[in-house]
Amino acid sequence: MKIQAKSFFTVLSGGRPTIKVFDMPEGTTAEEVIREMKIDMSDGAIILINGRPSNEKSVLREGDDFAVMPPVSAA
Repeated sequence: MKIQAKSFFTVLSGGRPTIKVFDMPEGTTAEEVIREMKIDMSDGAIILINGRPSNEKSVLREGDDFAVMPPVSAA
């Protein structure tokens, strides 16, 4: 199944969001895509699937729009 994945972690270093399309097997979780994207989530992350808050255990489906971004603070 094809999943479009966007990472906003690169924006922190002045870059643009990274967008990739992955061909993954059915039943793939958000965590597996994050691993494929080589994202360090040691400080946490915000995960969105089709614009809705999700978590790393969420199962993705064909055509899902997946986004992961660093946590933000207004402090």
